[in-house]
Amino acid sequence: DGSVQGMDLSKFKKLGSLQSRTIFGSASPAIGLDFGVTGLKILQISEGSPPALVAAAIVPTPEHLLHDHAKRFAFQLDALPRAIKAGGFKGTRVACVVPAAETFCKLLQVPKNNAIPLDEQVAMTASAALECPPDAIICRSVELPSSNATRTDVLCTAVPRAIVDRLLGACRAAKLELVGIHDEFTTLLRAFAAASPTVDDSGVTTAYLDIGAAATELVIAHGKQLAFARTIPAGGLLFDEFAGESLGYDQVAAHNARLEVDAADASGGAIVTELRSPDLSEAIAMLCEEVRLCLRYHETLFPSRSVDRVVLTGGESRCRALCMRIARQLKLPTQLGDALALVSRTGTEPSMGVDLSKPQPGWSVALGVCLSPTDL
Repeated sequence: DGSVQGMDLSKFKKLGSLQSRTIFGSASPAIGLDFGVTGLKILQISEGSPPALVAAAIVPTPEHLLHDHAKRFAFQLDALPRAIKAGGFKGTRVACVVPAAETFCKLLQVPKNNAIPLDEQVAMTASAALECPPDAIICRSVELPSSNATRTDVLCTAVPRAIVDRLLGACRAAKLELVGIHDEFTTLLRAFAAASPTVDDSGVTTAYLDIGAAATELVIAHGKQLAFARTIPAGGLLFDEFAGESLGYDQVAAHNARLEVDAADASGGAIVTELRSPDLSEAIAMLCEEVRLCLRYHETLFPSRSVDRVVLTGGESRCRALCMRIARQLKLPTQLGDALALVSRTGTEPSMGVDLSKPQPGWSVALGVCLSPTDL
């Protein structure tokens, strides 16, 4: 079944407290930061059932920085204090997700050794894979279920310590308190796990595809438990590149043409003669083949856990015709996931640069950051 369905997120249950407690009472809920390619997304929600929007803002990335990660990150850090001040956010506590370009994610098979703690073994294995000293990275790991008696399967994420130090320094300079640093994979899963926290879906295996501008984050979950994750270097910029080559357009014109044709395709109407349809078949095939390879690898790890469904999210999932083509190639039941639909709003909340009257699937990671522990 390759059909695309709207995801039913109406049965949203109580999340519990999103605020950290202090001896002086309740602090403001942490402001979530997502350093995306097309823009810095800033989101704050309050606790409740469902949680309510406090404020949202986006700082768009200048076109000349889309392909320059280092300069884009510097631009976003510099713009952060002004955006928070202008965006109507409350308090100074922030939590962020480390950009995928700075995150190492790999499934590691660590030999069982009771003499050395697992965390130390993971750090040593990751540092060897990255060819850097163990103290140059910060690792987090999730132990996966395995029947192997000689090894432990671990999903490891690691970020350069220099990036963490830079985030801390930028927050101090902006008079902000950094209270959480997270990866895109776990935050994405938290955003969707919040839809049904009391439902026992442990028997359901879901592949989440967060299709962004520079990459697609693939997360496979057994119920709400992370089981596999990988960054696939294919996203909207690659689609624009193929569109530009097929049409003879520059990047901006190719991007606009791709969205116009996608909107016409999705509406079911005839494409007017002024619109030239870009050929994205090769780019979509490349993305879907990488996804299929990951699904097959997941099945070698968990032979009894085939993927039951796919949830498409991320900014590119706004292109409904694109999602339909991906669903047809993957041949799995597919849903569109807009996690931000979980958050109640009145329409009067500050929303600088973002139209919250429309679906915003690109904000799933930002929401996940707001739902993540403030553990620094």
